[in-house]
Amino acid sequence: MRIRLLERFFLVAASGAVAVALAGCVGETVAPPVASTAPNAGSPPVIDEITQRTVRPVYDTVVNEFHFHDADGDVRFIHRDLVETNGPIEKVQDGLVRLPPEMQKRGAIYIGYVRCGPNSYHMKMRAYLIDDAGNRSNTMDYTVHCNGG
Repeated sequence: MRIRLLERFFLVAASGAVAVALAGCVGETVAPPVASTAPNAGSPPVIDEITQRTVRPVYDTVVNEFHFHDADGDVRFIHRDLVETNGPIEKVQDGLVRLPPEMQKRGAIYIGYVRCGPNSYHMKMRAYLIDDAGNRSNTMDYTVHCNGG
């Protein structure tokens, strides 16, 4: 079963009881650029840290803040892999980064949300950024705990 989420992020889930959304832009599907082998392809972006906080309007919503900087200011995508989960999630797709170049050069925060639904589970994720030249940032792992999972 494929669940379309409010933002530009999709999950494939085994049950309709779980809804997870990570920040992006409504209604777009994008493919990241292919890594460039050309000289002077610019500098790769750097993820400095990932911070989290949980808010609970009804069920947990986990707010993931990806702190990063990019000397060229041309980050366009965030890629996340699902490394491990005990929930019904099978995969996630890339997100579009729409932050001004000057902000990226100084240091920026891309915010992603996980709306957990009623189930208790966790998801170990691996994230990296991709810029217009196809450069990849460092990878960083993080775990989302939903409703104590």
